[in-house]
Amino acid sequence: MWLLDIVAIGLVADIMPLIDENRTLVNYGLLVLSKTRRLGLNKLAEVANIDMDNADSFTIGYQIAPRINAAGRLSHGREAFKLLTTDNESEAEDLAWQLNEINGLRRKVTDEALVVAKEQAEQQKDNPMLFVFGEGWQPGVVGLIAGRICEAYHKPTLAMTTVNDNVVGSGRSIPGFNVTDSLYAGQEYLARFGGHPQACGFTVADPDNREPFQEKVLQYAVDKLKEADLTPLVEIEAQLTLSEADLRVAKQLQKFRPFGQGNPRPQFLIKGVQITALDFMGDSGKHLRLMIKEANRPIVRKLIGFNIGRTWGEMLRVGDLIDVIVEMGVNVWKGRESVELKIVDLRTVKADEKIKEAATGPSY
Repeated sequence: MWLLDIVAIGLVADIMPLIDENRTLVNYGLLVLSKTRRLGLNKLAEVANIDMDNADSFTIGYQIAPRINAAGRLSHGREAFKLLTTDNESEAEDLAWQLNEINGLRRKVTDEALVVAKEQAEQQKDNPMLFVFGEGWQPGVVGLIAGRICEAYHKPTLAMTTVNDNVVGSGRSIPGFNVTDSLYAGQEYLARFGGHPQACGFTVADPDNREPFQEKVLQYAVDKLKEADLTPLVEIEAQLTLSEADLRVAKQLQKFRPFGQGNPRPQFLIKGVQITALDFMGDSGKHLRLMIKEANRPIVRKLIGFNIGRTWGEMLRVGDLIDVIVEMGVNVWKGRESVELKIVDLRTVKADEKIKEAATGPSY
């Protein structure tokens, strides 16, 4: 039973579908993780301020796994292995600090590379597939770069860098496009490649072959996606009123945990609410906090939007009407529970559009 914490970490970190047996294993693995006997994980939680008592799949995917993976990306995976297996308290503490610092460096290296990658992607934004390249990028972060560009532009992306006399790359994709299959179009230039529909890795044997390789793969993407609608879609479970998005419903939704690949967190649409307050949180105001209410109703709710402060925050004003898609959770502060609404996406609504909808019904 006490091995299930490692089972849960492995399944979530490797983005395995959280259905059937996997869901059961992760469910019980999270219980074990909250009471883990592993010195290294407990020390990592102390160093990184991770709440292990309430560990969930988010805890693994965004707090534990990045620090474990960082070792292999910028250093060597043995440090992560030692962290998970050591029974020496002093060694556990040293390794926890070491992995936390490596993860911080990984974020810094990735962010710096992304500045260049986004400039390149912007120049290709009309293409159905994007290619970014950086001389001297850390090979361990090219997959992260590909993922971030793919997410930002909603297009399959290959990110590459030079290692010795080869070009190594990693790809990420969108639903409906098999990025590994696309590599077959340029396989004559590859020393090796592999992957699955949503992610791949490859090596171009000669740096001079990178551009002809890209041309072959891009032509494949053009042919494959020429009639495809690449507009990203957000799937919702239902439309709710603000008053329906309450603590009772949030607690009911918790019964469907653990959420993750194959069992996504439910998302709900709330239409025509008014912003009553707006402010920013985090470093340089990167997070957004809104207070919203429905017309002619006294109920006010708080919305939190992570990493959208610099984009949406500058375009919104107090008094604006918005439609918003949210995820619901339960927030516990000093023993008091409240509903937590996290912004997935939003749009502003003109007052005359709201009046028209009230008269004719929704247009969707």
